[in-house]
Amino acid sequence: MNRSILSAGDYIYLFAVSYFILYETGSAFYFSINLAISVVISLILLPFAEVISDLGNKRKTIIIGERLFACVIIGLFVYI
Repeated sequence: MNRSILSAGDYIYLFAVSYFILYETGSAFYFSINLAISVVISLILLPFAEVISDLGNKRKTIIIGERLFACVIIGLFVYI
């Protein structure tokens, strides 16, 4: 259940950032470019994330990843 909540939060965050770009620029092109770039980056990094998760302790890897994600969110919040 926790992973589904985190996944929903990731998708809401992705849409919110894209919507912010749409609101600021008024261009649906930039909105779609942001969504496309995020999907391509996810596809590229997926194999590396799998290797990293297999090498170490899964619990620590998830905690570190969520902390890094929280730092990125806080950084964007401060920037905006």
